[in-house]
Amino acid sequence: MKVEVLKNRHFCLFLFSSFLLYLITQFYFLAQVSLVLELTESTILLGTILMVMAIPRLIILPIGGMLTDKFSEKKVLIVGYSALILILAALGVIERLNQLSLTKLFIFAGLFGVSSAIILPATYSIVPKLVSDSNLQSANALVQFLNQLSFFIGPAIAGILLGIVAVDIFFFAMGGVLLAAIFLLSGIKIIDDTNADTKDMNKGMVKGFIDVLKNRVIIMLILFTSILNVGVIGPQQVGLPVFAESYLKLDTTGLSYLLSTFGLGSLMGVLIGGLLPRNKNNFVIMSFIAAVFGVIWGAFIWTNSTWLVFILLCASGLLISIINILFITTLQTSTPKHLLGRVMSLLFMGSTGLQPISYLMTGILIDLIGLQRTYSIAGAIIVVCSCLFMAMSGVEKRRKVGIDIKRYKI
Repeated sequence: MKVEVLKNRHFCLFLFSSFLLYLITQFYFLAQVSLVLELTESTILLGTILMVMAIPRLIILPIGGMLTDKFSEKKVLIVGYSALILILAALGVIERLNQLSLTKLFIFAGLFGVSSAIILPATYSIVPKLVSDSNLQSANALVQFLNQLSFFIGPAIAGILLGIVAVDIFFFAMGGVLLAAIFLLSGIKIIDDTNADTKDMNKGMVKGFIDVLKNRVIIMLILFTSILNVGVIGPQQVGLPVFAESYLKLDTTGLSYLLSTFGLGSLMGVLIGGLLPRNKNNFVIMSFIAAVFGVIWGAFIWTNSTWLVFILLCASGLLISIINILFITTLQTSTPKHLLGRVMSLLFMGSTGLQPISYLMTGILIDLIGLQRTYSIAGAIIVVCSCLFMAMSGVEKRRKVGIDIKRYKI
């Protein structure tokens, strides 16, 4: 990982503000879970309120992308953070007055989802405008590392705080942390603010999405990550609990160790991804790593050795994180900067929309053909598609060379 990126004051301000946001997201999630279970003791309602958070994201993400492209990412982030502060302050006041109800929790969950959807595209489209292309991969690795770190330490810190202070104070404290994040954001100066100059908005907001869909490389990248999402998310979230209980005979603690092992591999992969040199053939490298991952993902489920399962899960997490770093960097460098917001919104909209499909498909396949065959199918799909994408990448490169030859032919 290049040290120069940490000498970039504006990127560091953004990095720390993002880390505070990631922590607050984890804090809010735990507080919400605690309140729903306290009010209802219903896991069904808990799942419903999480769905209420997700649905607005799916709808609002394209709007968040268009706003990011029309205005500067800094403005969108500050407005989004401010909206979250208002939500948390309102929750704190309502809880202080003992007026918090399940209906109000559902409303605020939806509002939190809307604000997050506005923030998300700007969070990833701002990075290429704060650092040079040579430092972009390292910058993405740092952002991803802090994101992964928040999943580890966020719930633990939130649990400790909720055991010490009242819930209303907890909400006010979260608002205070986001206020500090806004202070950090206010010191950022975007080096390459293409949005302000390009203003392709005069041609219509929808045309930007049409331009994105005409870009073959961007479409290939989004298809690539979509297939990975379908093959990984469902088997991980639905299949691993079944595997831990039915095959490895592990209890809930054992399952948490399995998931933590995958998470540990993810953290290691983020660091390794940041250390890798930039390469013009990132897409080919990505596809090759994905093929290796697919083999491991489809094979580890067949072993009865608990230790081997832990090792292979750690390797899976490591490879997925490396793929993510290379993928985000390749997508950012392949996208015109005035369209970054819309591309990121399409990316996250796809991943958000595909998650429930992956859950459903995994559940159905486990019932029909069993857990091991389900994982094998997921792994095989990833391997085959990765090989196809490698071939398509070669065809696309030859096509571009052909265009360049025609362009300069006398």
